[in-house]
Amino acid sequence: HQEFDVIRNIVAHLGDRPGLGINIGVHSTVGRAGVIGFLLLASPTVRAGAELAIPYLALSPTHLRITIEEDDEYAYVVADDSELPPDVRRFIVERDLAGLGTAMAGAQISLTPLRLETTLDEASMVKLAQVWGLDPADSRAGCPVNRLVGPRPLLDVPLPQADPNTARIFARQCHDLLERRVARVGVTGQVRSRLLHNPGHLPSMATIAVELHMDSRTLRRKLTAEGTSFRAL
Repeated sequence: HQEFDVIRNIVAHLGDRPGLGINIGVHSTVGRAGVIGFLLLASPTVRAGAELAIPYLALSPTHLRITIEEDDEYAYVVADDSELPPDVRRFIVERDLAGLGTAMAGAQISLTPLRLETTLDEASMVKLAQVWGLDPADSRAGCPVNRLVGPRPLLDVPLPQADPNTARIFARQCHDLLERRVARVGVTGQVRSRLLHNPGHLPSMATIAVELHMDSRTLRRKLTAEGTSFRAL
């Protein structure tokens, strides 16, 4: 929430113009993501890296909800921005998607998709497509969700710095970091933070339980143990 306030100040000072977030994102490196970035680097493929890293996205600098989807022909890297406050959404989508493309290129990971589909307007989409090395004519603005679309085999391209032993070490570090963070703020703190994220649209207990990787009964039990309840929060 402090970061959102900083972004609001930046946008208010510089103006909410297309590409403002992209100008920040293009300075990103894998190191900006910390240990979760190195976990991805050490993974054997993009698919394997995503499967290892997605459970630990709370440790990453992005506020987008990243998932991998597939159909018979295409693979999709989905970056859901629906939970972001509207006044900072464009900046964050621009910054984080431009940052992802720049960091991948800097780490010599070849992940050039066929097209970009984004919730951004046309002007922002053009700038973002160029960061990913795409012809803007092949990309789409004003879509329901942000997606990088590529052939399915793209996810299985070997990564140049793959090292299974190192990947296991980084995965363990991610697990330990997340455990320490959870222990520090408690489940109550996580739920409260999630409810404050977008006060105009309160998620259900079931939704938050899924985000915290537990079922509703477990969440209810943990909140009770901490002396509160979902209704009270």
